[in-house]
Amino acid sequence: GRQIEDGQKVIVEYVVTKINGDTLYTTEKKIDQFTVSNSEKESGLHEAIKLLKPGSKAIIILPSHRAHGISGDMDKIPPLTTVIYNLKVKNSF
Repeated sequence: GRQIEDGQKVIVEYVVTKINGDTLYTTEKKIDQFTVSNSEKESGLHEAIKLLKPGSKAIIILPSHRAHGISGDMDKIPPLTTVIYNLKVKNSF
């Protein structure tokens, strides 16, 4: 397939962990869908997704400044936290 581009919708599965391995979020038993470069997802995730194709699997390490920065996500991700995505792109359209 073709590389994913800005404006495309993607369907992904992932597990997000801290660098020590603690699980923060997972799409277990569900999927996530969003528009590349036009959603509230981390900027680093958008950049990484554009390097992939449908069906790709990747481990993406996002330093805090490309993830949730100095404030965290006000839920499970603390301030200044590096996050790791174990990601599979199911489809894009």
